[in-house]
Parts: sequence; structure tokens; C-alpha cells
Amino acid sequence: MAKSGLRALGATAALAAIAFSAGCGDGPDVAALDVTPRGWDTLVVTLRFENRDILGRPSRAVPGSVAYTVFSSAYDTLYAGPDSVIAVPDARLGDAEAILVEGCGEFAGDHVCEQHTVFASPKRVWSGIDVEYPSDQEYSRGGYRTLPVVERRVFAGDDWEELPGAPVPPMIAHVRVAGSVEEGVTIPIRVAG
Repeated sequence: MAKSGLRALGATAALAAIAFSAGCGDGPDVAALDVTPRGWDTLVVTLRFENRDILGRPSRAVPGSVAYTVFSSAYDTLYAGPDSVIAVPDARLGDAEAILVEGCGEFAGDHVCEQHTVFASPKRVWSGIDVEYPSDQEYSRGGYRTLPVVERRVFAGDDWEELPGAPVPPMIAHVRVAGSVEEGVTIPIRVAG
């Protein structure tokens, strides 16, 4: 064999060794993290991992364990554990609040993770207000009564449903005397809880 042929063979072997070492040292990756809402209060998570050989062909990778963490938009932990069917406290969350789902697999002491964002239900608040003014002889005091109702959009629908026990966000009411030309007054509404 000629020297140029040996050099070419040596160069090819060196490139193959580099490719082999680069392809084998990467470890597993997340192939897919799918998050499917099953109603507003439940998420179903599917997490798959894969290895790739030196030619880039994928093969399934099986982690030693998996863990899921679900965060609110304020990064409060809503769930942490191994279950892939996860209860979400949608009533506690804000209007279409972003929810971050993180799935991790453990491989020989290394954690491989991926994140996915979904959203809480659209919500709205409505309330009537009964204002009593004045409530004293000096016209310096008044009072109000209100019963706010929090609703959320029906999952996969256009209707709204009442959401008992949901926190009521801060509200204000703009109140004027009927028939008055005055601008009225803005009242911050506190809800007893």
C-alpha cells in the first residue's frame, strides 16, 4: 500500500475515533415532554428520553427515576413528585395564569430536564354592589354590601361556570348618586375571607 493510502486510512480512522468519542459521550436527551390538560384541574405528562449513536440514530433511554415539578407564575410549587397524572389547584390560580411543568430523568447521577408551559383557566369576577350613603347625620360615612362571584370558562367550551372557594382579586367600584352630575367616588372593595 502506498504512503498516501496509509495516510488517508489513518486520517479516516482518526476522524472515526473523534466521531465515535463525540457521539458516545453526550448522554441521553429529552425526546419529548408532552403536557395534556384533562380538564382545568388535571395534567397528564408524558416524558421520553433517547440516546443517539454516532450516526445520529435515536434509541430509547430509560431513566433510573423521573420527577415532575409544577410551578405557578410566582414560582410557587404546586406539585412535586413522580406521578405523571397531576392535580392542579386551578381555583387558586389567576386568570389564564402561566403554569410551568418541569420533567426530569435521572441517569447515573445526572439529571436531564425539560420544561413546558401551559395555562390556567380564563377567569372573571362579577358582583353587584349595594351602597348605603349616608349612614350618619354628618354625611361623612357610608357602607356597602357585595357578593362577588368568581367564574371560569368551561374546559373546551364557551360557557362559564362558578368557581366556589376561589380567591377574589382586589376590586374597585365607581359609585355616583343617580341623576348627579358629580363624578362620584371610587371605592376599593375588601372581601371578607
